Amino acid sequence: MQKILLDTNFIVTAVKQKIDLFEEFGGLFGFYELIVPEQVIGELKKLSKNKKLKIKERQAAEVSLELLKKIKPKIIDIKNKGKYVDDKIAEYLNKNTMVLASLDKHLRRRLENDKVKFLTIKNKKKIGFA
Repeated sequence: MQKILLDTNFIVTAVKQKIDLFEEFGGLFGFYELIVPEQVIGELKKLSKNKKLKIKERQAAEVSLELLKKIKPKIIDIKNKGKYVDDKIAEYLNKNTMVLASLDKHLRRRLENDKVKFLTIKNKKKIGFA
């Protein structure tokens, strides 16, 4: 079973572009386990309440939270005390073999090793390997 770690921007972008994550992941892997750091959930909560963002952005964060409640991914704590979530995701992935679903090119560059494969959104409608 393939483990897939989701980051904030990937989830929000998939929601905004109306991509069916279940169908896409199922097509790529058959069986999979979604993993979401609780810090990503915290970022989504902040985004959903951030009055400086456009309503569309806040709504996408809210829908992302609802989606996560519905699919019940494995929630992990990456112990993000005073560091950026991406730093801790990089640290976690350097110790664990799994797929990272992220649009963050800087994060992907930091993780170029044999342990981590990357998923991205292609042509605003499909999920594929980066």
